[in-house]
Amino acid sequence: MTDYRRAPAELDDRLRGYVGEVFDCSPDGITALRRIEAGERHIVYRVSCGDEEADRTDLIVRISTGDDPAERTQAAQEAAVLRRVGGVVGPELYDFQLDSHWFDAPVMCLEFLPGQHRDLTSATAADLKLLGAVVRRPRLETSPHGFQTAATSRPM
Repeated sequence: MTDYRRAPAELDDRLRGYVGEVFDCSPDGITALRRIEAGERHIVYRVSCGDEEADRTDLIVRISTGDDPAERTQAAQEAAVLRRVGGVVGPELYDFQLDSHWFDAPVMCLEFLPGQHRDLTSATAADLKLLGAVVRRPRLETSPHGFQTAATSRPM
């Protein structure tokens, strides 16, 4: 697996190509790539498309730092949760890929939500119960390639 932390120029090119492919933004229209350090087991970037404040769209691109089966399963589960709650109680998921020609690990493109990160260790029991009621463990399906992928159906 490529260690993109050691090849930042290559990572920038791949980020521009990926966002240009999965979101309505040409690679030349990307005006900023800003690394977010608190990515835990991900490389996370805030990507800005467009020049003017009123015309700018900010996205989050999250690339897994591992590509073993357990990481792929966890990434698929996270994507399933985001598909379920995105745009309501979490960011909208624009794209999720277990494999792509841009990255050799799971990658997702998300809506950027401004605000402060809340450490869940400070959450109350009632907060966690509410979060658990919204985010139930998603159902996984097996793709034709043998990978487990998140089911994409949403309840009506």
